[in-house]
Parts: sequence; structure tokens; C-alpha cells
Amino acid sequence: MVKRLILVALLIAAPAWAATEYLRPTADANGALSSLYCASGSDTTSSSMSAVYSSKSGNGPTGSSAQLPSLGSTNTYSDRVFSTWQSGHSESATTLYVSVAATTLTGDVAGCVFYSTNGGSSWTTLHQGVATTQTTYSATITGVNFSNLKVAVQEYSDPSSTIQVTTYDIWTTGTYNKLSTGFPGIIRSAFHRHRHKARILMARMGE
Repeated sequence: MVKRLILVALLIAAPAWAATEYLRPTADANGALSSLYCASGSDTTSSSMSAVYSSKSGNGPTGSSAQLPSLGSTNTYSDRVFSTWQSGHSESATTLYVSVAATTLTGDVAGCVFYSTNGGSSWTTLHQGVATTQTTYSATITGVNFSNLKVAVQEYSDPSSTIQVTTYDIWTTGTYNKLSTGFPGIIRSAFHRHRHKARILMARMGE
């Protein structure tokens, strides 16, 4: 009887097996986010920046980079929105990372990074005033829903200034409970699939 109680207690109270996963967006598009801090004047349409995330895995920053358009001839801004994240698990803790740099920077310019957890209905500033050397900015997000997570990289320049923002990598690091797929979970599944055998095993352990 004692052995049976110990086994049941172990199955119920088995500690969570924390695992780490790294996820990246899989799509990008011109944002034209005129209400954000680094937006002024007209929108300069950005081109595909898929190199930021394509064929990348694991912890970053890694791999290729991509740039927003070089600004400087008019009062204008440009941005790119990254979305549609890779499939993952329900994470207990998530940290977002965006690695960027502002180059050819002179005069009245600005570079900004934002993120949204509600599909773009509202935006949170990750950083404004992007550094001239590659820098990774981060934020911890609680209870993230990846289907609603978006990242925007934006730049602004007046007619007499120049700027071009380079994005090197965008990724998240998260931990999730692996109990359902770990060894204790396998034991639980076995008990559900083979209840009769489990009862015999428990009975023998109680002898």
C-alpha cells in the first residue's frame, strides 16, 4: 500500500520539466504606422526584409540582416512590421529580442523599435533612439499570444538629414512546461491506455 501511495504521489507531484524554445516571425510587410513616435511626414514604402528571419533557428542574433530604405531627401519615415510567428508552446515566460543599428546617421533623425501584443491595435515602445552600433533590445512579455505578436522597426529623417536602420535578427526565448511530453506524462498516458494492467501492477506493488 505504501509503495502504491508513493508511486501515485510521484506521478501527481512530479516537477515540471522546463524546456527552452526560440521562435521567429515568418512574415513582414510595410507598416505605414503614421501614429508612432518615429513617424513624421510621408511614408516611404519599405521592401521585403525576410532575410531578418528566413532560415534561422536557435538563439540570436545570427545570420543575414536587412535594411529599411535610406532616407534623407524629404520629410519622411519608413517602417517594417514583422508577424506570423513560428508555432510554439504555451510559454510560462517569454522574452522578445530585436537586434538593430542605425547607420548613415546625421542631423534630425530617429530610429525606433515597437511591439504589439494585440495584433497592432496598440504599440509598446521597445526602444527609441537606435544606437549606431548593432544593439539588441529586449522586453519580457507575460502570457504572450504569438498569433497577436508583432514587431515594428521604424526610422525618420527630415530633408537635410540621413538615416538607414538595419535589422539583424528578431526572436523570442521562452520556457514551457514539458511535463505532458516528458517521462511522467508518458507514465500517465500508459495508465490511461492500459488501466487493467495498471491495476494489476498497483496491486502487486501493494503486496
